[in-house]
Amino acid sequence: MNTILFFIVLPLATILISIVLQRILKSPILVALLVFAVYFILAFTVFTTDFLLNAIIYAIIAFITAFIVRIICRIFRCINHNCNCNNDCDNGNNNDNSLEEDIAGLQDSIKGLENSIDTLETNIANLTDLLSDLIGNNNNGCGCNRSFRR
Repeated sequence: MNTILFFIVLPLATILISIVLQRILKSPILVALLVFAVYFILAFTVFTTDFLLNAIIYAIIAFITAFIVRIICRIFRCINHNCNCNNDCDNGNNNDNSLEEDIAGLQDSIKGLENSIDTLETNIANLTDLLSDLIGNNNNGCGCNRSFRR
């Protein structure tokens, strides 16, 4: 009987609850955290601590389910033309290039991020050189690289 509970009933309940919570909370991460919290409490009150592994698995199932529901809701919203943004749907233009445009925008964002990282690395190298020069000039001979006023 416990096998049916752990492998059929609780996963199915998790999926159904995740669908409802996703529609309410609109965040797959929050849905997974809430499901994990409930199963975490159940692990220590009703079941043994061996149930913690099941709680983690059920939280992953909840996250995946909530994420799928989020995607399905977004698709339905785009089909019904109820979105107010240009990135979520094509606003009835029957343009199949929206995915390609999203990918191109993502690639541009990645290139911008890479450029920012390169600039940051250069600034860190310059700052390191500047600090080593300052530390070298303020050495008072004691080996601690601090300047003291006496």
